[in-house]
Amino acid sequence: QMNGKPFFGPGPGREEFLRRLKYFLLTFSGCFLLFSMMYLGFMTVFHPDAYTAATTAQPEEDAYRPEEEDAMTVLFIGASDADTAGVFLVVRFDPAGGRVPVAELPGDMLVDNNGRQESIGEVYRYGGASYTRDCLARQLGIAIDRYVKMQKAAFIEAADAVGTYEYELESDVTVRSGGAQLQMKAGRQLLDGQRTTAILETSGQEMGAGRMAVSIINQRIDIALTTVVDKLFERIINMVDSDIIGPDYHLRKDAAAHLAEQGGEPAYLIPVSGERDGEGFHMSDTAVARLRREFG
Repeated sequence: QMNGKPFFGPGPGREEFLRRLKYFLLTFSGCFLLFSMMYLGFMTVFHPDAYTAATTAQPEEDAYRPEEEDAMTVLFIGASDADTAGVFLVVRFDPAGGRVPVAELPGDMLVDNNGRQESIGEVYRYGGASYTRDCLARQLGIAIDRYVKMQKAAFIEAADAVGTYEYELESDVTVRSGGAQLQMKAGRQLLDGQRTTAILETSGQEMGAGRMAVSIINQRIDIALTTVVDKLFERIINMVDSDIIGPDYHLRKDAAAHLAEQGGEPAYLIPVSGERDGEGFHMSDTAVARLRREFG
């Protein structure tokens, strides 16, 4: 729905649109948006306008070949409540390049907000998601097309609907999961939504959302080609705040299908270097230059 009214009325046109939407929503939103953000810092990717149905892949002779204009960059925000966000991920869907670069930005990263030096967490607190997206775009010198925001409770519910994934813990960590204290050893771990959020909330683990996003995208991208997406959409369709609209999916559906069918591991993490002082995190010129290359 949009503004309380159905996005499309009943009939074959609506059914066809929803069917055609499936690959982009699940691959782009679902794979690294839903799976990435959902599993990461309490965020996901689905918009209320994004409900779709499963579809059948086209014959190889009619296979779509993506173009550069099919690319889209999205800011994912993991919010603990309406005014506080702890996770900021910039993700680029680039089917022509066969890649999904992911950059995690610290919440205390300083940006120039109309002449004032403020952290992106502060900018989000009083400006909201779209304002934060525009401020970051100016600071980094890149185009950020859309935003997606999800709060913690919805993230956990959606993540549990998607399933578990494997993640490499860099060190031992003690978390509270399901009301109990749990000791997790360094190495390969199988994580669900509850354990993912517990790790992210643990001291010293706050910058793990980007690596989690990459793991989930690369491990779960095959879900984009299954019919499980139907019931998944029904459960999480109303969980997020986003300015992604129907045409965004429609115009990229073939490109997303192409990326999903290629297999491999399209997602990778871009390191963000810099220095901290009493004011916050200052991103290095080298890091900014690389982000411009990867997301430009």
